[in-house]
Amino acid sequence: MQFNSIAKYYTTLSSLVFRSTLEIAKTSLFAKIPEGSKILIIGGGTGISLRALVQLKPRAQIDFVETSEQMILRAKRKVNLKPSVTFVQSPIEGFEGGGYDVIITEFFFDLFKKEKIDQLIPTIALKLNPKGYWIDTDFRKTDKVFHKILLSTMYLFFKITAKVEGGYLAETSSILSLNGFELVSQQKFKSGFISSCLFVRP
Repeated sequence: MQFNSIAKYYTTLSSLVFRSTLEIAKTSLFAKIPEGSKILIIGGGTGISLRALVQLKPRAQIDFVETSEQMILRAKRKVNLKPSVTFVQSPIEGFEGGGYDVIITEFFFDLFKKEKIDQLIPTIALKLNPKGYWIDTDFRKTDKVFHKILLSTMYLFFKITAKVEGGYLAETSSILSLNGFELVSQQKFKSGFISSCLFVRP
């Protein structure tokens, strides 16, 4: 995947289509994060939600892992290089950090085919403490025709511009459930087309 070429326009494009909904969804469960948590953000993009997280949880220690150099540069500007945030340019499979209280995935799994998600979720889960939180914000399947058309259009755009692997939405909640996670809180937007879900391991 190659998001460097569209990093400059990513926030503007998402705002044109969804206004502020994506950013509201990303931050909708941040209040549930315990104070002083060690947090891993995967796929944080240009860092708008990172800025909100730093403001809401100033004592948190945050690792921001992103493959795109240009996305990281923009995220750094959002938080003015605060020492509590560490930026790592790497695919998550190559990142060795662990012992996190909270993992946050933001519009991340929609980039991949189900077979890859089946591999990624247990790999990421190893980085989370036994009673840790996993907040996943993403698009979800609905029966609305408009949502299906919009999703197909977005996949076509990102296949052309960023070479994304995915082409359809996998049911990540069921994959997380198979890996021992339980959904304990959810915020829905756009009639369920977008949601933020909080998972824990009982």
